[in-house]
Amino acid sequence: MKFEGFMYLDVDDPIVAWNTYRGVLISQKLVQRNKCGGFVSAVSVTAARMLMSRSWERLKFEQELENARAATFPDRVSRITGLYVFDTPESALAATEGWGGHINHENLTDVGVSAAPNKTRVDANWITWMLREYEARNSEWGHGIDRYWGGEPCPFFPEPIWEVLLDGAVTIWGTRLRRRAYDLIRELSPMSLALLEQSRLAATLGSDLGHITALLTLENDRPLMSFHTDMRDAQNSEYTDRLHKHIAAHPELVNHHDLTIGGGIFRMPNFASYSYAFE
Repeated sequence: MKFEGFMYLDVDDPIVAWNTYRGVLISQKLVQRNKCGGFVSAVSVTAARMLMSRSWERLKFEQELENARAATFPDRVSRITGLYVFDTPESALAATEGWGGHINHENLTDVGVSAAPNKTRVDANWITWMLREYEARNSEWGHGIDRYWGGEPCPFFPEPIWEVLLDGAVTIWGTRLRRRAYDLIRELSPMSLALLEQSRLAATLGSDLGHITALLTLENDRPLMSFHTDMRDAQNSEYTDRLHKHIAAHPELVNHHDLTIGGGIFRMPNFASYSYAFE
């Protein structure tokens, strides 16, 4: 299943910036399937932010939606682990009206959905309406849950904002946003640029090496939100052979300067300050 789409990516966030420059985003369900390490759960960056900021009311709202999806619409893609893509420019641009946060023209990029065995198309206006009613403690909000997961347009807005939730991978086509992402990583973690370039090359070769995932783990019996860098292919001879052949065949497509930083030794980005231990 392949199609063109649009995403808003908050590249002022170093985690998002790293994966954006890498060039391929993968859903957390794929991370779970790939078994990148022992953990309780892989979650989206959006869910990780809610957890770390203790946005308990929003988390409770999302859990209600997730419970309904699992019970009544198990074939639909989870909002907790899926990627969010707009499949029309009209819907993507309409989202800038009132959504706030990083949903603005500066963070919009076009993408290609290259692998999505499962996708769910929903009207995001239902989320706006349900959240408003939920925060006002109006029980009517719950009447929108099944209609949201059922893919109905929300009748309280002039036009739907169609959003696709998907399990799979997307390739970031827009170079402007990737350049901003690179500049941020270069500023915050210059010694990790060799690994960043290795990660970008890995993405072009279909490897997950260098992809960063938000993980909910247990440490001393306490939940810990941390970020894991997939390094499984670093010692994979089949992959490294393909990488060397790619570099030799396409030297003009490689940032050779960055590959030599620190003697070419993998230095991980320091995202320890973004980890969060729950009391």
